[in-house]
Amino acid sequence: MEQKSLRNETILVCVMITATIWAFAIGAWLSVILGTASMILIIRSWIRRQFYLAEEGGLIEKIENRGLVTIIEIKTEKETKEYTLSHVVATSVKRGDRVKKGDQLCVIGDNGQTMGFCPDSLRIAKPLAIFLLSAVIIIVAIGYLIDPRFYERKNFVDKLYQQALGPYLIWSVVQEGLLNGYFSNRIGQLVKSEWKSALIVGLFFAFLHLPNPVLTIGTFFWASTSCYLFLKYSRNAYLLGFAHSILGTAIKFMIAAPLIGSGCMRVGPGFWWK
Repeated sequence: MEQKSLRNETILVCVMITATIWAFAIGAWLSVILGTASMILIIRSWIRRQFYLAEEGGLIEKIENRGLVTIIEIKTEKETKEYTLSHVVATSVKRGDRVKKGDQLCVIGDNGQTMGFCPDSLRIAKPLAIFLLSAVIIIVAIGYLIDPRFYERKNFVDKLYQQALGPYLIWSVVQEGLLNGYFSNRIGQLVKSEWKSALIVGLFFAFLHLPNPVLTIGTFFWASTSCYLFLKYSRNAYLLGFAHSILGTAIKFMIAAPLIGSGCMRVGPGFWWK
Protein backbone atom coordinates (compact mmCIF):
# COMPACT_ATOMS: atom_id res chain seq x y z
CA MET A 1 0.00 0.00 0.00
CA GLU A 2 1.31 3.49 -0.83
CA GLN A 3 2.32 5.66 2.13
CA LYS A 4 -0.42 8.21 1.46
CA SER A 5 -3.16 5.57 1.29
CA LEU A 6 -1.78 3.87 4.41
CA ARG A 7 -1.74 7.17 6.31
CA ASN A 8 -5.28 8.08 5.26
CA GLU A 9 -6.63 4.66 6.19
CA THR A 10 -4.92 4.69 9.61
CA ILE A 11 -6.23 8.20 10.39
CA LEU A 12 -9.75 7.17 9.36
CA VAL A 13 -9.67 4.13 11.65
CA CYS A 14 -8.38 6.26 14.54
CA VAL A 15 -11.19 8.78 14.06
CA MET A 16 -13.85 6.07 13.82
CA ILE A 17 -12.68 4.26 16.96
CA THR A 18 -12.67 7.56 18.86
CA ALA A 19 -16.18 8.28 17.59
CA THR A 20 -17.27 4.78 18.63
CA ILE A 21 -16.40 5.50 22.26
CA TRP A 22 -17.99 8.95 22.42
CA ALA A 23 -21.07 7.97 20.44
CA PHE A 24 -22.40 6.34 23.63
CA ALA A 25 -23.50 9.86 24.60
CA ILE A 26 -26.01 9.67 21.74
CA GLY A 27 -26.91 6.00 21.88
CA ALA A 28 -25.43 2.52 22.10
CA TRP A 29 -26.80 1.72 18.64
CA LEU A 30 -24.56 4.38 17.06
CA SER A 31 -21.49 3.01 18.87
CA VAL A 32 -22.28 -0.47 17.57
CA ILE A 33 -22.54 0.82 14.00
CA LEU A 34 -19.31 2.81 14.19
CA GLY A 35 -17.47 -0.01 15.97
CA THR A 36 -18.57 -2.52 13.36
CA ALA A 37 -17.50 -0.21 10.54
CA SER A 38 -14.09 0.26 12.21
CA MET A 39 -13.54 -3.49 12.50
CA ILE A 40 -14.53 -4.00 8.87
CA LEU A 41 -11.83 -1.51 7.83
CA ILE A 42 -9.24 -3.17 10.08
CA ILE A 43 -10.06 -6.69 8.88
CA ARG A 44 -10.07 -5.50 5.26
CA SER A 45 -6.59 -4.07 5.82
CA TRP A 46 -5.40 -7.31 7.46
CA ILE A 47 -6.51 -9.51 4.56
CA ARG A 48 -5.39 -7.15 1.78
CA ARG A 49 -2.47 -8.38 -0.32
CA GLN A 50 -0.04 -6.23 -2.33
CA PHE A 51 2.25 -7.55 -5.06
CA TYR A 52 5.73 -6.00 -4.97
CA LEU A 53 7.29 -5.70 -8.44
CA ALA A 54 10.93 -5.45 -9.50
CA GLU A 55 11.99 -1.91 -10.34
CA GLU A 56 14.79 -3.19 -12.59
CA GLY A 57 15.66 -6.47 -14.28
CA GLY A 58 18.55 -8.66 -13.17
CA LEU A 59 19.68 -11.77 -11.31
CA ILE A 60 18.35 -12.65 -7.83
CA GLU A 61 21.54 -12.93 -5.74
CA LYS A 62 20.06 -13.18 -2.26
CA ILE A 63 16.76 -13.71 -0.46
CA GLU A 64 17.13 -13.52 3.31
CA ASN A 65 14.46 -13.50 5.99
CA ARG A 66 15.36 -11.47 9.07
CA GLY A 67 12.38 -11.87 11.36
CA LEU A 68 9.61 -9.85 9.76
CA VAL A 69 11.94 -8.14 7.29
CA THR A 70 12.92 -9.79 4.00
CA ILE A 71 16.04 -8.72 2.10
CA ILE A 72 16.06 -9.30 -1.68
CA GLU A 73 19.17 -8.42 -3.70
CA ILE A 74 19.07 -8.14 -7.50
CA LYS A 75 22.26 -7.78 -9.54
CA THR A 76 21.53 -5.47 -12.45
CA GLU A 77 23.83 -4.49 -15.30
CA LYS A 78 25.10 -1.46 -13.36
CA GLU A 79 24.83 -2.35 -9.67
CA THR A 80 23.40 -4.66 -7.02
CA LYS A 81 20.04 -3.33 -5.86
CA GLU A 82 18.76 -4.27 -2.39
CA TYR A 83 15.10 -4.32 -1.38
CA THR A 84 14.30 -4.26 2.35
CA LEU A 85 10.64 -5.25 2.68
CA SER A 86 8.40 -5.73 5.71
CA HIS A 87 5.28 -7.87 6.04
CA VAL A 88 6.32 -10.30 3.29
CA VAL A 89 3.99 -13.30 3.48
CA ALA A 90 5.27 -15.10 0.35
CA THR A 91 8.11 -14.73 -2.15
CA SER A 92 7.53 -15.32 -5.85
CA VAL A 93 11.17 -15.84 -6.81
CA LYS A 94 14.18 -17.78 -5.56
CA ARG A 95 17.93 -17.26 -5.54
CA GLY A 96 19.37 -17.63 -9.05
CA ASP A 97 16.19 -16.57 -10.87
CA ARG A 98 16.44 -13.90 -13.52
CA VAL A 99 13.69 -11.28 -13.47
CA LYS A 100 12.61 -8.47 -15.74
CA LYS A 101 11.42 -5.03 -14.73
CA GLY A 102 7.85 -5.34 -13.46
CA ASP A 103 8.10 -9.03 -12.50
CA GLN A 104 6.49 -9.98 -9.20
CA LEU A 105 9.01 -10.44 -6.36
CA CYS A 106 6.79 -11.11 -3.37
CA VAL A 107 3.41 -10.70 -1.71
CA ILE A 108 3.12 -8.16 1.13
CA GLY A 109 0.36 -8.27 3.73
CA ASP A 110 -0.47 -9.43 7.25
CA ASN A 111 -0.48 -12.89 8.75
CA GLY A 112 -0.45 -14.44 12.20
CA GLN A 113 3.23 -13.60 12.68
CA THR A 114 2.99 -9.92 11.80
CA MET A 115 -0.06 -9.56 14.06
CA GLY A 116 1.66 -11.24 17.01
CA PHE A 117 -0.48 -14.36 17.19
CA CYS A 118 2.18 -16.68 15.73
CA PRO A 119 5.37 -15.40 17.42
CA ASP A 120 8.68 -16.57 16.02
CA SER A 121 10.77 -15.85 19.14
CA LEU A 122 10.69 -14.93 22.83
CA ARG A 123 13.18 -12.06 22.59
CA ILE A 124 10.52 -9.77 24.04
CA ALA A 125 10.29 -11.80 27.27
CA LYS A 126 13.27 -10.33 29.18
CA PRO A 127 12.64 -6.59 28.59
CA LEU A 128 8.92 -7.14 29.13
CA ALA A 129 9.54 -8.94 32.45
CA ILE A 130 11.80 -6.10 33.64
CA PHE A 131 9.18 -3.49 32.76
CA LEU A 132 6.32 -5.52 34.27
CA LEU A 133 8.12 -6.06 37.58
CA SER A 134 9.10 -2.39 37.80
CA ALA A 135 5.58 -1.22 36.96
CA VAL A 136 3.94 -3.53 39.52
CA ILE A 137 6.30 -2.29 42.24
CA ILE A 138 5.42 1.33 41.41
CA ILE A 139 1.67 0.59 41.32
CA VAL A 140 1.79 -1.22 44.68
CA ALA A 141 3.77 1.68 46.18
CA ILE A 142 1.18 4.18 44.94
CA GLY A 143 -1.59 1.92 46.22
CA TYR A 144 0.07 1.79 49.64
CA LEU A 145 0.23 5.59 49.78
CA ILE A 146 -3.49 5.76 48.95
CA ASP A 147 -4.51 3.06 51.42
CA PRO A 148 -1.83 1.42 53.60
CA ARG A 149 -4.27 -1.35 54.58
CA PHE A 150 -5.38 -2.22 51.04
CA TYR A 151 -4.69 -5.92 51.61
CA GLU A 152 -7.41 -6.04 54.27
CA ARG A 153 -10.21 -5.27 51.82
CA LYS A 154 -12.82 -8.00 51.53
CA ASN A 155 -11.76 -10.81 49.13
CA PHE A 156 -8.92 -8.62 47.84
CA VAL A 157 -6.59 -11.43 46.72
CA ASP A 158 -9.45 -13.48 45.22
CA LYS A 159 -10.55 -10.49 43.14
CA LEU A 160 -7.02 -10.04 41.82
CA TYR A 161 -6.79 -13.65 40.68
CA GLN A 162 -10.29 -13.70 39.19
CA GLN A 163 -9.67 -10.65 37.02
CA ALA A 164 -6.02 -11.15 36.04
CA LEU A 165 -6.45 -14.82 35.08
CA GLY A 166 -10.10 -14.77 34.03
CA PRO A 167 -11.91 -13.47 30.93
CA TYR A 168 -10.02 -10.20 31.23
CA LEU A 169 -6.85 -12.07 30.24
CA ILE A 170 -8.44 -13.14 26.95
CA TRP A 171 -9.68 -9.60 26.34
CA SER A 172 -6.17 -8.28 27.04
CA VAL A 173 -4.65 -10.55 24.37
CA VAL A 174 -7.31 -9.39 21.89
CA GLN A 175 -6.55 -5.76 22.71
CA GLU A 176 -2.83 -6.32 22.17
CA GLY A 177 -3.55 -7.95 18.81
CA LEU A 178 -5.56 -4.89 17.82
CA LEU A 179 -3.20 -2.33 19.37
CA ASN A 180 -0.02 -3.73 17.88
CA GLY A 181 -1.25 -5.97 15.06
CA TYR A 182 -2.89 -2.98 13.42
CA PHE A 183 -1.81 0.37 14.88
CA SER A 184 1.82 -0.29 15.84
CA ASN A 185 2.52 -2.06 12.54
CA ARG A 186 1.04 0.68 10.39
CA ILE A 187 2.34 3.66 12.31
CA GLY A 188 5.73 1.92 12.37
CA GLN A 189 5.65 1.70 8.57
CA LEU A 190 4.78 5.40 8.34
CA VAL A 191 7.34 6.92 10.72
CA LYS A 192 10.15 4.31 10.41
CA SER A 193 11.11 4.62 14.10
CA GLU A 194 10.25 2.41 17.07
CA TRP A 195 10.28 5.16 19.69
CA LYS A 196 8.34 7.65 17.54
CA SER A 197 5.76 4.95 16.80
CA ALA A 198 5.55 4.17 20.52
CA LEU A 199 4.96 7.84 21.38
CA ILE A 200 2.20 8.23 18.78
CA VAL A 201 0.47 4.98 19.76
CA GLY A 202 0.74 5.87 23.46
CA LEU A 203 -0.78 9.31 22.95
CA PHE A 204 -3.62 7.95 20.83
CA PHE A 205 -4.60 5.22 23.26
CA ALA A 206 -4.31 7.61 26.21
CA PHE A 207 -6.69 9.92 24.32
CA LEU A 208 -9.15 7.04 23.90
CA HIS A 209 -9.28 6.62 27.69
CA LEU A 210 -10.22 10.21 28.47
CA PRO A 211 -11.65 11.56 30.74
CA ASN A 212 -10.64 8.79 33.19
CA PRO A 213 -7.46 10.29 34.74
CA VAL A 214 -6.01 7.02 36.06
CA LEU A 215 -6.51 5.03 32.84
CA THR A 216 -5.37 7.92 30.65
CA ILE A 217 -1.99 8.08 32.40
CA GLY A 218 -1.62 4.32 32.77
CA THR A 219 -2.58 3.63 29.17
CA PHE A 220 -0.04 6.11 27.82
CA PHE A 221 2.86 4.38 29.55
CA TRP A 222 1.66 0.87 28.78
CA ALA A 223 0.67 1.42 25.13
CA SER A 224 3.96 3.20 24.44
CA THR A 225 5.96 0.39 26.03
CA SER A 226 3.91 -2.35 24.37
CA CYS A 227 4.34 -0.78 20.92
CA TYR A 228 8.08 -0.28 21.38
CA LEU A 229 8.72 -3.84 22.58
CA PHE A 230 6.50 -5.25 19.83
CA LEU A 231 8.39 -3.47 17.07
CA LYS A 232 11.88 -3.60 18.58
CA TYR A 233 12.13 -7.16 19.92
CA SER A 234 9.47 -9.62 18.75
CA ARG A 235 5.77 -9.61 17.94
CA ASN A 236 4.08 -11.61 20.70
CA ALA A 237 0.48 -10.74 21.55
CA TYR A 238 0.28 -13.47 24.21
CA LEU A 239 3.09 -12.24 26.47
CA LEU A 240 1.97 -8.64 25.99
CA GLY A 241 -1.62 -9.65 26.72
CA PHE A 242 -0.55 -11.38 29.94
CA ALA A 243 1.36 -8.27 31.06
CA HIS A 244 -1.62 -6.11 30.06
CA SER A 245 -3.91 -8.21 32.25
CA ILE A 246 -1.57 -8.03 35.26
CA LEU A 247 -1.09 -4.28 34.99
CA GLY A 248 -4.75 -3.55 34.29
CA THR A 249 -5.79 -5.57 37.33
CA ALA A 250 -3.20 -3.90 39.56
CA ILE A 251 -4.19 -0.41 38.42
CA LYS A 252 -7.89 -1.14 38.95
CA PHE A 253 -7.69 -2.48 42.49
CA MET A 254 -4.69 -0.55 43.79
CA ILE A 255 -5.31 2.92 42.33
CA ALA A 256 -8.47 3.42 40.26
CA ALA A 257 -11.06 1.84 42.60
CA PRO A 258 -9.86 3.61 45.77
CA LEU A 259 -9.66 6.99 44.01
CA ILE A 260 -12.69 6.87 41.71
CA GLY A 261 -14.97 4.19 43.13
CA SER A 262 -17.65 2.55 41.00
CA GLY A 263 -17.11 2.97 37.28
CA CYS A 264 -13.35 3.28 37.80
CA MET A 265 -12.60 1.52 34.49
CA ARG A 266 -15.05 3.49 32.36
CA VAL A 267 -13.95 5.82 29.58
CA GLY A 268 -15.63 8.35 27.33
CA PRO A 269 -19.04 9.75 28.35
CA GLY A 270 -19.70 6.59 30.38
CA PHE A 271 -17.13 7.81 32.91
CA TRP A 272 -19.68 10.33 34.23
CA TRP A 273 -22.52 7.81 34.37
CA LYS A 274 -22.73 6.28 37.85
